[in-house]
Amino acid sequence: MEKIVLIGGNTIDYIATSKNKLIKKTSNIGSLSISLGGVMRNICINLANLGMKCYFFTCIGSDLYGRMMQDDLVKHNIEVFTPKIEDFNNASYICINDSNHDMEDAIIDNEIMEKLTVDYLLDNKNIFDNSKYLVMDTNLDEDKIDKIFKEFKDKKIIVEAISRSKVNRIKSHLKDIYLLKCNIFEARTLLNDEISSSDVLLDKFINLGVKKLILSQGGDSILYIDNFKKGEVKIIKEENIVNTTGCGDALIAGIIYKIVNNFSLEEGIKFGREMAKITLHSKEATSEKVMELVK
Repeated sequence: MEKIVLIGGNTIDYIATSKNKLIKKTSNIGSLSISLGGVMRNICINLANLGMKCYFFTCIGSDLYGRMMQDDLVKHNIEVFTPKIEDFNNASYICINDSNHDMEDAIIDNEIMEKLTVDYLLDNKNIFDNSKYLVMDTNLDEDKIDKIFKEFKDKKIIVEAISRSKVNRIKSHLKDIYLLKCNIFEARTLLNDEISSSDVLLDKFINLGVKKLILSQGGDSILYIDNFKKGEVKIIKEENIVNTTGCGDALIAGIIYKIVNNFSLEEGIKFGREMAKITLHSKEATSEKVMELVK
């Protein structure tokens, strides 16, 4: 069984979806669902469903939601490492979807992630010996990210950008990242370029020394850089979409699974595309149906 270490957040997801066309600055009729989520948690669950052994460093509180988070991860055979945290809210994520189930706005409260220190990671450094790869998101502040790149420079570090508000935390480490995954908006923020085409953005990343990059564009094709060469994987439009939350997480999980098992980046993207397609039809941010892809 392949083993992998992941560092990042997990949340309680509140997903609100408008029944009709979303009207700003007023109350909209719709539906609200509550589930477990968070980008790195979703990646962990997807990898566990594919048969990988995951060691997950995160922050979980001691309340009822925290116990639910912990129990769910353990149920998926994921080993969880979290500092002892008392009297602190678990991370929460609120997403507003339009009537097509596409995200319009979102807010996350993940202040709890400040409790995850580099010292705590180093106290468990033996766990990192189990994997050549280290997967992390940008939930940690810039100082902690700097220290992780310094302390674990022997690892192949895969980074999920997560959001425009956090992506610049990795700006000084673009050459150090083994594989970076971001969407078109995060890429523009990272390059301070709101005008250029996707193709021009890829050229700019190559000029900055980025060796491997995944650039997602929502429902459009996935662009990538592999050893400074550009490529593209087409996306087939899906009908009857249930939920877009977690689809990007499924994509990168599929890519990680294939890379760790010595497949090419292009093959990984195609596999991740199939995982994302399954997730589009799930009410939750992950789906156990991805197991069918490796039977």
